[in-house]
Amino acid sequence: MFYGIGIDSVEINRIESMYDKRPESLVNQILTEAEKEQFYSIKQKKRKMEWLSGRFSAKEAMSKAIGTGICGTFGFHDGEILSDKNAKPVFYLSEKTKGVLPSGINIFVSITHTQTTASSVVVLTEA
Repeated sequence: MFYGIGIDSVEINRIESMYDKRPESLVNQILTEAEKEQFYSIKQKKRKMEWLSGRFSAKEAMSKAIGTGICGTFGFHDGEILSDKNAKPVFYLSEKTKGVLPSGINIFVSITHTQTTASSVVVLTEA
């Protein structure tokens, strides 16, 4: 059964501009420790900005899918998106956020980008 859906898009140059001003601050604000490992393993800056923008967008989309927006209930560190062995993004929720949702929620996330924009869709279903 369908539970929630969220979608978000962000201009990559907006994220890049914030990164250029305060790179460590932005990375620490958006990414968990495990996500930082994946981020710092990327060599090309262009690809790093696409990846970071995609994670930002996906976390915004998740906040919309659960119906809270980015706030005290769901912040950037309350969700973690890691790539599986096939580079598919997998969304993991913190225990705090799991407590807001009914048990057995399945999370589907898709992240894409063009030269200028990163977009994400998150779909939540009940098992």
